[in-house]
Amino acid sequence: MRFILLLLVTILAMTCSDRERSNPLDPANPYTHGAPTSFRAVTNRDTVRLYWDSMLVKDLTGYRIYRSLGENPLMAYDTIAPWTTPYEEWNLNYNQHHTYAVQAVMSEGESFLSQPDTVIPGPHNFWIADFYSSQIWRISYDGAHVIGQEYFTSPAAIAVSPESDRVWIADYYERAVYIINTQFNEIERVTVDGLPIDLALVSSGDAFVLERLPDRISKISISGTTPDTLTVPDYIHASATLAYDDVTNTLWLSNPGSSTSGHIYRCWPYQSNSQWEPVASLDDPRRIRADPLSGGCWVAIDTGVVHINTSGTLTTYLPYLRIRDISLNPTNGDCYFVGYTGQEGRWQAGRLFGGQASDAEIILDNTITHLEDIQALSGEGRVGFMVSQIWTGQLIRIDSGGNLIGRLGGFDSYLELALE
Repeated sequence: MRFILLLLVTILAMTCSDRERSNPLDPANPYTHGAPTSFRAVTNRDTVRLYWDSMLVKDLTGYRIYRSLGENPLMAYDTIAPWTTPYEEWNLNYNQHHTYAVQAVMSEGESFLSQPDTVIPGPHNFWIADFYSSQIWRISYDGAHVIGQEYFTSPAAIAVSPESDRVWIADYYERAVYIINTQFNEIERVTVDGLPIDLALVSSGDAFVLERLPDRISKISISGTTPDTLTVPDYIHASATLAYDDVTNTLWLSNPGSSTSGHIYRCWPYQSNSQWEPVASLDDPRRIRADPLSGGCWVAIDTGVVHINTSGTLTTYLPYLRIRDISLNPTNGDCYFVGYTGQEGRWQAGRLFGGQASDAEIILDNTITHLEDIQALSGEGRVGFMVSQIWTGQLIRIDSGGNLIGRLGGFDSYLELALE
């Protein structure tokens, strides 16, 4: 009998203990730790939204928002009703650290604070086309938070037109170009004959689409119509890229070719009977970008960065670097690059000054290795940028001072980056 009583007491004690631990306000609760869960802050320019899981407790009267700016401690900032989620704040100062946390408030007490989250608002967002993961991502200015994501079969290229709130996506296996807005709502779906591998936007609203099998270029208007197509001067390699120079209305084509030598071509697509003109043969050209200020283009090659002016004159920079990618600051024309030295295996990222014949400014010197893609911000002087790291599958956000301010993982090795 004593054994049975002891067993009943033990079971009762265990049941009570489990019941206490199921209380979301219990700091020993393995899921909540006594605080609101899944708290995150996401910025979109000067606006922040705070998200968290509601706490299912008796007498919940609301939530208390905590905030700190810069290095200051968290302080109670606002109290909201229990059903008011997500929480929004506007008119945030750009390039300033904002840290937030939330606390559940009951009629006779409050919970512990949630895990804090820090954001850095700014005037731009990033878009990522992840081919192998079949996703399009919209990433915050600080490079550390996901604003939105959507699945596409095989997004091979992406381009953003912030003025018209349009995002263009080339879907390789769908043989289609999607036009969506920044909220991921589809505006148009344009079917093309070939496999689209790159996009070049025109300030007028048109887009040129580079296709393979059949090899050609389609011109699509912002309304989604395809009025005509262009022939191409050569067999199109899978790594070929396209750029449009709004200064001289020139379409540039970089075609790596089957060997290490590739070719650069240009034409004037809005002129009648315009023909492709061969401009240069280069060592494995892998990316071409139009010069936004003086016209011409920049090309990333296996032995440096090449600038081609409107007269077709070539200037080579950084011949010791095997350039992986380049990106241009549209405000001042600076060319940002990532690459590595062939013999030493030293990874570098930096900028060249708007087509001027001067030494490059190295911003990252082997502090982050195995870089593949780069997307520069827009602004005066030196700006921040985002880079991808191959072996970790991460996006890494660097500010204008060369400091790491954001990191986001879960990406594949074949990415396309664009600036909103």
